[in-house]
Amino acid sequence: MRADDVRVLVEVVARDPVMSPRYRGAEGDLETALLQLLGAEALLALVFHCAGDDDDGLAGFGISAFVSDEFARLVTTPPFLWAGRELATRVARGDSPVLSNTELRRRNEAGGLNAFVWMAWLAPRYRSRLDVLNGYMTAFIEHNRGFQIKELISQNDQPESLESSIRAGGLILTNQGMYTDVASRPPSVLVMEPHCMHVTREMALSRAASWVSTLFVYRPPRVFFSAGQQRLLLAAMGGGTDDELAHQLHISLSGVKKTWRQIYQRAAGRLPDWTSDDYRESPIGERGKGKKQRLLVYLRDHPEELRPLPRRKQPSG
Repeated sequence: MRADDVRVLVEVVARDPVMSPRYRGAEGDLETALLQLLGAEALLALVFHCAGDDDDGLAGFGISAFVSDEFARLVTTPPFLWAGRELATRVARGDSPVLSNTELRRRNEAGGLNAFVWMAWLAPRYRSRLDVLNGYMTAFIEHNRGFQIKELISQNDQPESLESSIRAGGLILTNQGMYTDVASRPPSVLVMEPHCMHVTREMALSRAASWVSTLFVYRPPRVFFSAGQQRLLLAAMGGGTDDELAHQLHISLSGVKKTWRQIYQRAAGRLPDWTSDDYRESPIGERGKGKKQRLLVYLRDHPEELRPLPRRKQPSG
């Protein structure tokens, strides 16, 4: 998400029949809060487009944030409030419950994180398309995997997403403090009033066959890539040549190749079935391409290697 996307999002919220009542009078706070948080490690903000459409193909937005224990307790305690509005108001006034980069790294290593799904909105024309729904859910899972999440909190932005959340393994927290996967009122009614979807690690892992349970699978990293190395690897996960990666990351091509060498040296001996011999040849050429793909395949299964780390765990370079 970029600054221009934030302005589009606020326009969408202002005219959406479900979200507009939640943010009425606080649209400015929402815009201010998102612009302030862009680039923060604790904010995961995605914009979805459908390729090949005649118009701009804007399919939706997905925003989640890692928040303080205090805010998590507030929004999961009945009577429920509009959590997204409360978060926007607090950030805009300078009392942000969103974790700082330092807090995120520390809590991701010890104690775990509270993940709040701030917004999960799809354009009406895409809500009945299974390919879009599956792509949306897959992208959300992939961008949130690898963190040590201890609880997941959300308020649904549309009836379809509430139903999808339940199918994915989400649970409704009732005003009586009970958990259920059966809505007491029609989804179209429930999304128009403050409600709470809440899943803890223990609950999710007891429902191991669900999509939501994959968010709570966590393994400590083994390699401990530096922040610069993680940036290159995250960009490389989306494909692209080294020239394209250099342009995307605003660094020189020689800087990209130097970082690849540091990555290979860092990973040598730390990944299963890999030895220093795997990293001795040049990253340029066919052998280098195969080596890169082999590493990226590993990282897709181990996203924890690409998540923020405490400074003391980061190597130089």
